[in-house]
Amino acid sequence: MFKTRNILIFMIFIFSFFLSLNSQIRILGEISGVVVEEGGEGLPGVSIKVTGEALQRSFLALVTENDGRFFIPNLQPGIYTLEFTLSGFTTVIQKEVRVYAGRST
Repeated sequence: MFKTRNILIFMIFIFSFFLSLNSQIRILGEISGVVVEEGGEGLPGVSIKVTGEALQRSFLALVTENDGRFFIPNLQPGIYTLEFTLSGFTTVIQKEVRVYAGRST
């Protein structure tokens, strides 16, 4: 009887521990891509402004790499808007970019 009770208490403790770990794990998504000009060359230095209701702040700002690539990790699943600006080029706004948990958009 005493052993059974101890085993049961131990199992409840282990189950509670894993439940608490699971509640702390957040599955996030990301957005990545390349900004290119009409000829297909990557554009460095393009400013990207990210907005969306799922953000913890009003917006995120970043700049493309030398080859035009960009990467936005650790985003909550949701719908975002990306605004791309570079002096001498038309500003492009990409609306309704959907981010899914555990995936790259």
